[in-house]
Amino acid sequence: MIRRFIPRYGNEIKLTSALRLQSGISKFNSIVQNNSYFMGSAAEAITFYLTNHALDQEAVVGVPLYTCSSVLQAVKSANCKIKLLDIYLDKEGYHYDLAQIESIDILILIHYFGVYCKEITAIKTAYTNFATLDDCSHVAYKKGYVCVYSDASVFSFNLHKPISCGSGGCLLVSNLKCNSSLRDSYANLTTHGLFVDSKIYIKKLVKSFAHSSIIQSVIKNIVERRRIKQSQVSPYHNIFPRQLSFLSKCLLGNQYHARNNTSQKLNYLRIPDNYRLSLNDEETCNLLYYPIYLANKEQRDCVNTMLHSINIDSFVLWENCLYNAMYYVNTKVGNQGTVLFMEKVLFLPKALIENERYSAELSIAIDVLKKYGAAE
Repeated sequence: MIRRFIPRYGNEIKLTSALRLQSGISKFNSIVQNNSYFMGSAAEAITFYLTNHALDQEAVVGVPLYTCSSVLQAVKSANCKIKLLDIYLDKEGYHYDLAQIESIDILILIHYFGVYCKEITAIKTAYTNFATLDDCSHVAYKKGYVCVYSDASVFSFNLHKPISCGSGGCLLVSNLKCNSSLRDSYANLTTHGLFVDSKIYIKKLVKSFAHSSIIQSVIKNIVERRRIKQSQVSPYHNIFPRQLSFLSKCLLGNQYHARNNTSQKLNYLRIPDNYRLSLNDEETCNLLYYPIYLANKEQRDCVNTMLHSINIDSFVLWENCLYNAMYYVNTKVGNQGTVLFMEKVLFLPKALIENERYSAELSIAIDVLKKYGAAE
């Protein structure tokens, strides 16, 4: 048994970043570009782009089935039609059936876990008739995976993101014609007043600090009951784009310039290569989530149960994506690539990989993996 409870995430907002508002706003201004639009969330950025780009209200937006519910909410809020795309993710990368991409107007392409989707080159070479919006929510804004084939990219600054601020997103536009048309629309967007902004600011700081290992070990039963309620469908709510608020700008400026030791991510390579993504050192240092792959659902569930029994909070990211498919698009999910992927994948807590204090615990987790789980 591991004595210390290792939660999925930890406290990600530095106290110094939260308090130094004056230096934060100047740092934020230094990262603003002519083609960047900072908004209240990544979902707001998606809605903003689609609303201004897809002038045809019948525009069809291709969205991978394996996605966060906020992406589906953003597309629906822009009054666009959703076409779900089956995708299979294994240790080697992304696998799309290109035929399913026909008859769409805009493609949302997700760079999962911080791994760049190289397939975008083949997709845009085969199909030149639609715009491409990169969902870079798992990618550090500093990296800026904006491919020459993409029209725009969306980044997230929510909790559990590479630059974690509790909220916020950015639309980065590479299509100059599109950029000029967005400028006036962005200028007309409102933002929260100082009172509301202050309440939201305090709430997200409390939420971040509540993710510390000590607090999570105390409230883990409450958190688990809440997760069960959230594991089905994420109900729809309309998204209204806003400019990023003042306090969020200050926090983002400080968090952006905070030092991060990405070399600790290389601990992921300690996991036997038949259980993990096939990545080089540079790609590993870009990871946000740490997936492991088992042979089948039974093996995955067994390993997950054993890890939880020794206080390691392993999980399945977006475990309700199949329910959301039924809710948002009324699509029956059969024996598809996404389903097969969802049955095999399991994610290890960030701290287990990135915190050297848990080096011994990572060794124990690897032993559990070898003993109770067969590789994919």
